Parts: sequence; C-alpha cells; structure tokens
Amino acid sequence: MATLNAIKTCLQEAGSLSITEMAQRLQADPETLRERLAHWMRKGKVKMTTLPGSCRSSCTGCATGNREESYTWIHDAENHP
Repeated sequence: MATLNAIKTCLQEAGSLSITEMAQRLQADPETLRERLAHWMRKGKVKMTTLPGSCRSSCTGCATGNREESYTWIHDAENHP
C-alpha cells in the first residue's frame, strides 16, 4: 500500500520520479498515488512537472505529444544546506 510516508520516503530517496516509475516502485495505482501526492503538494513538499513521456528528461521541445508528470521532493533549506 502506498502510504503517505512510503511516498515521502520513495521521493526523498530518488529525488524525482515519474508517476509510472513511482507506481512500479510502490506497486500502486497511479490515480491513487496522484491523490496522495496532492496532500504533499498542498503542504509544499512535492512539486509536479510535466515531461515528455518518452525521454524522462527536461523538455527540449520534442513534438511527441506523449507527456507524463514527474514529482520531486522539496527539501527544507534548514535540513539540507
């Protein structure tokens, strides 16, 4: 089960993951993960970006139209200088 703490730990360890990668690691449904990730986004702990689904890297303007969201854990400045 993808608990809030499991999602937190997964993102803290990986830094950034696509929804597909996170679903595979946590063996969870992407829609369930999105609902739980919304909790962390409201608290300012997670940032979502949309990336081309085929390359999993920053956008360089490809025209595939295949986009997937990626989530990044935001570390507190006081804990990580």
